Amino acid sequence: MVRCSLAASQLGVALEMPAAEASALAKQHHQYRLQIETHDPAADREMLERLARWCGLFSPAILPEEGEEPEALLMDVTGCELLFHGERKLADRLLARFRRRRLTARVAIAETMGCAWAVAHFGLPDRSRASEGSWSLRSVRAGDSVPADAIVIPEGRGASALRPLPVEALRIPGEFLEVLGELGLTRIEQLEPLTFASLAERFGDPLVRRLGQAWGLVSEPLLPPEPAPPVHADWSFEEPVDSSQILQAVIEKLIEGIVALLQPRGEGILRLECHLHESSSQRDQWSIELVSPSLSLRHLTELLRLRLERSPLAQPVMSIRLLASKTAPLSVRQQSLFHEEEGGHDPYALGPLINRLRGRLGDRAVLRPRRQADAQPERACRFDPVKQIGKGRQGEFKPWSPGPRPLRLRSRPVPVEMISLVPEGPPVRFCWDGQEHFIRSVWGPERIETGWWRGSAVRRDYYQVETAQGYRYWLFRRLEDARWFLHGSFD
Repeated sequence: MVRCSLAASQLGVALEMPAAEASALAKQHHQYRLQIETHDPAADREMLERLARWCGLFSPAILPEEGEEPEALLMDVTGCELLFHGERKLADRLLARFRRRRLTARVAIAETMGCAWAVAHFGLPDRSRASEGSWSLRSVRAGDSVPADAIVIPEGRGASALRPLPVEALRIPGEFLEVLGELGLTRIEQLEPLTFASLAERFGDPLVRRLGQAWGLVSEPLLPPEPAPPVHADWSFEEPVDSSQILQAVIEKLIEGIVALLQPRGEGILRLECHLHESSSQRDQWSIELVSPSLSLRHLTELLRLRLERSPLAQPVMSIRLLASKTAPLSVRQQSLFHEEEGGHDPYALGPLINRLRGRLGDRAVLRPRRQADAQPERACRFDPVKQIGKGRQGEFKPWSPGPRPLRLRSRPVPVEMISLVPEGPPVRFCWDGQEHFIRSVWGPERIETGWWRGSAVRRDYYQVETAQGYRYWLFRRLEDARWFLHGSFD
């Protein structure tokens, strides 16, 4: 276990505990159901970067903290508080924005980045004593309850807020923490009487730098990294070329050059553009998009070949440019020796197949179902083109339908002839596809109606029926005209 929630820790789940042991502990408490997710640092970092862009409303300078596995966002709000009528309202609005997305967050604003980070992770001011000029802090480390309000350290109070905190709040490496612990230096206030020169001589620059950043003696500018220029490769012919074989050979050479440039950056290609300069001074441009970043020379060459087959040359070509217009970090995923459950599979393994199908048949050749909040069954989902795979985490499926739904649902309901004992009663027999079906069991009705804002409202009574032959169907009666339709089957 790498992380655990407060409820899980109360059950005895601890960090570095095997997942099987954590599951066994949860099973002893029948009122709890433990949900375990695979630890994916690359996906966590990507989500944190997306949250940083999402918080751009509050400041243009916002980045994930330093480190291999960042857990916090650092934001420079200098001057931005004027747009929100003060730091308190800015912090409250930021915290409310996270809550609306059901995200748990701790927000702290202070004079320095180091002080804000320390208070958000380790301390919370006691407002009852804040008016008296003193600060009482309680730990809010992982496993403790999250503070209900955002924390704003008033100007000039940063040092007093830092003093009672543990030295871990200085963001220093673990080896320094061990040495400080052996010397009995466990709180920041114990470092205050020591000079920077003595600390630097004994512990080196990292401790002095972090301590100076927390106290505001060392600047900590928040500068977003400059985006790397797009990688491209060019080829010019001495004479116009109209041979597809020659073009494919040249394209393969250009891909080799692009792959060689992207490998040191640890990035893979998501979008590759091909610009053809034709002999008539016209330009032809097309591109391929991948569902997951890749640097496979063979795979990229195959995709470009498939795309070239779909777009035959209209005129001879004078020059070619390949441009990696969209890239993404190559994720290194931990492999498992055994599947945790029967039928388990790696979603990334489908990437090459999806890319080939899209390259040969078009972007809408591979679709993904998406659930929609619509009461009308045929509009309860939509099919979107697969753009990326491996995004997010596959949590436990939670049924959302109010009743059972058929395995097969027809895109359009089929009219059937129905016989009922009473006009508005359950069905007894129906005719469909030239055959007569006698109904043995009936479940229903389940009424489904759509809102008035849809224009032509839908009002139906659905029945689940089982025929004498053992087949189960989903039928409904349209309330406007009492006509019957078959909408799906459960077999």
